[in-house]
Amino acid sequence: MRKMNWLFSLVFLGTAWSSVYTEEVKVSEAVSLPSLEVIESVLRSSFENVSRKHLLGSGSSRKKHGKGEAQEVMGSLQHGIHAPNANSWKLNCVWEAMNDAANHLNETVFGNRISDLNRILVDGPVGRLCSRLSKSECGADFEAFICDPNYEYRTVDGTCNNLNNSRWGSAPQPFERFLQPDYGDGKESFRKSKKGKELPNPRKISRILSNSKERKTPKVTLMVMQWGQFIDHDVTLTPEREHHEPVDGSKALMCCNEGLIGNSVRLGTDCIPIDVENDAYFKRDDRQCIRFVRSMPTSRGCSFTPMEQINQNTAFVDGSQVYGSEKDVADFVRKGYGGLLNTSEPVGTATSQYLPPRGGDDFEHRCPLPESMQQCFLAGDIRVDEMPGLTAMHTVFIRLHNIIATELSSLNNHWDDEMLFQETRRIVSALIQQITYRDWLPHVLGKDLMKELNLGTANIGYRDTYNPIINPTIRNVFSTAAFRFGHTLLTDFVKAAREEDTLPLEGNFFNISVIQSERTDAASMLKGLSRCPSEPIDGFVANTFTDKLFATPNKKGKFFGLDLVSLNIQ
Repeated sequence: MRKMNWLFSLVFLGTAWSSVYTEEVKVSEAVSLPSLEVIESVLRSSFENVSRKHLLGSGSSRKKHGKGEAQEVMGSLQHGIHAPNANSWKLNCVWEAMNDAANHLNETVFGNRISDLNRILVDGPVGRLCSRLSKSECGADFEAFICDPNYEYRTVDGTCNNLNNSRWGSAPQPFERFLQPDYGDGKESFRKSKKGKELPNPRKISRILSNSKERKTPKVTLMVMQWGQFIDHDVTLTPEREHHEPVDGSKALMCCNEGLIGNSVRLGTDCIPIDVENDAYFKRDDRQCIRFVRSMPTSRGCSFTPMEQINQNTAFVDGSQVYGSEKDVADFVRKGYGGLLNTSEPVGTATSQYLPPRGGDDFEHRCPLPESMQQCFLAGDIRVDEMPGLTAMHTVFIRLHNIIATELSSLNNHWDDEMLFQETRRIVSALIQQITYRDWLPHVLGKDLMKELNLGTANIGYRDTYNPIINPTIRNVFSTAAFRFGHTLLTDFVKAAREEDTLPLEGNFFNISVIQSERTDAASMLKGLSRCPSEPIDGFVANTFTDKLFATPNKKGKFFGLDLVSLNIQ
């Protein structure tokens, strides 16, 4: 556990090793590298071909989410909360072009005699050409730019947090790594065993690891889990792959539709469903698989490197789950006057307090949900409705922002909307940081490790330990493994303020009616989370999350859920 704590703490400390690949390419003595002219010609052709394909449809899927008649509810739902935005598409465009160029050079110039051509770093004139093509053909700009040192506020996308390295920690960016990736083909395919065989079935491992026993511990409450999820949605969001153009009204890849492997496209490349045909639980519904679409790939700038994954959120604890990590979203969450955030009024309920803004056809940003579930809230992070407790957290911070903005306005009636908003955002972001480092992390890492790594907050004044030579970009292993420790804290039920108001999570994922009820409103929900014990941090996950995650009915009325542990492993 201490090793995991160290890995976990390194992200919050901001210390990490560089992930620049320095491994020399092993080239056969009989084979020489192609001339610069050949490489440049291949690069131009690859970028132009990929650019034409991307121009067909590379806009944000969050804006225009069709109903997708051929898609089951689960596929639309998974895609809706992991859809790539326009900037992620730009990074993906570069990957496709670089990958196409690498394959072409490998096949036509080397005759497949160099298996790790993808590790050659493009430098010099070729690198400059690649940078120009990335910008002109894909819209991706990797060049450093000059930041305004006098600008007083955080940028929406996290750029210019470091004046000398303007893109560090910004969104979107490839995740950084502690170690090189270990793909089966050295480039992008699933990892193999040491003997070169397929790895064990994730669902079988999940069943071995999972345990339905009551494992209550009085050490921490469910608020530790809930704050962790809230912060996770501040610093990480990985988009999945999708069609360039809508197919049957949706960009979501058809993968394991209705639980059938045959109902899939791009099987084995983009869609790699988890086999559950012989699983004791899922076979009762004649289900063959669990939907799994791979993450949208990108490259590490202009280089023939192995595939990387994209982080669509800023790496900083900056409140981007409230305010957004891209301008389009940041503009949507704002009212446009008084420095306020958008809200909506409760519908047909006893509670009278404002809620997050609603999605729907009358909004520029539509719900990430399929048509049958079109009631939703929207926020800086698209996953606001995943669980009632998470929706409660978003609700409280939207209300807090508007309370502070209103108070600042009364004290400074000469401030305009922009200044009121930015000053309020500064305060709310600082509160989120304070709660994270002062109140939450000590329960996760322990006070001794917090002290050893100097992670605590100052008793008086501000911390001044910022290190400008450390790249704060989130590490891949933190997003995919270390920070998922919170999954073991989850319980099957959530209790509100009153003992009798117990809510099963099954059937209440993406259910916004819960937070609109007086008995389970945001305040009641947070009181319950603060007093109810969580499960312990161990290797087990509650049954709701191993069999019924996001369970939704299919065309025959049968409920299809996901297995969170299997998805984590896959």
